[in-house]
Amino acid sequence: MNSRFNRIAPYVFVLPNILVVVLFAIYPLIANFVLSFTEGSFEETTFVGFDNYILAFKDESFWISLRNTLYYTLLLVPPTIVLSLVIAVGLNRAMPLKNTIRAVYLLPYLLSWSVIGLIWRWIYSSNYGILNNLLASVGLPPLRWILDPNLTIPSLAFVGIWAGVGYYMMIYLAGLQGISGTYYEAAKIDGANKWQQFIYITVPSLRPITTLIVILAVTSSFRVFEQIYVMTGGGPGRASFVLVLYIFIKGFNEFSIGYAAALSVILFLILLVITILQQKLLNRDE
Repeated sequence: MNSRFNRIAPYVFVLPNILVVVLFAIYPLIANFVLSFTEGSFEETTFVGFDNYILAFKDESFWISLRNTLYYTLLLVPPTIVLSLVIAVGLNRAMPLKNTIRAVYLLPYLLSWSVIGLIWRWIYSSNYGILNNLLASVGLPPLRWILDPNLTIPSLAFVGIWAGVGYYMMIYLAGLQGISGTYYEAAKIDGANKWQQFIYITVPSLRPITTLIVILAVTSSFRVFEQIYVMTGGGPGRASFVLVLYIFIKGFNEFSIGYAAALSVILFLILLVITILQQKLLNRDE
């Protein structure tokens, strides 16, 4: 009896977690995939095969939203990685108020994107924003930060960097503390300066961490929604019209449920390909 219970007990203990994953992850994913082959409302749908996917590749708005998403990602990810690494290295040494400074960097990540969006919409305001007041104080003309199509995505990417760099800094800090101090001691004996230690010891040792952060940052940037919804609503025009915002509009404003599902499947496949490529790089590094 005891041996039978010992065999069954592990499955009983993990069953609640399995049910949560099935109900809130696997089932919605499968249901969304099935829904992408239909058209209609939540109450009544009609099977249309691959029509939604064919329509997506002919849809100008889809390509505009994908282009804007890629542009946002390219502006966001590299500076985020560089800044978070530099800050982590700086905060990994003995210094006054080290933990307090770390908490200050992490604080923006803990805020709701709705709050962040409202704060930065005020900062970027053309009429009474802090940034334009600072420009005026040094004799420079004001800028239309999120109202100028040429500045909208860069302005939004800056907010994304500000909000996310503290989180990735903490991941880098964990990686830095896992590097043995003997490497640096040996490098000092060989006459390596701080910069050479950073390039030849720190950066290679953190390569798996960097790969993980790239995956997380790219995935997050492709899923950007709340920030843009609050700050610009996709405007001006379609300058900040990103993919998740387009999916939201199609699904919940226009009630094109099947088409929105197809777009979300395409987004999932894009992220899956990126993640697999990054994982292959990680495995090669290891």
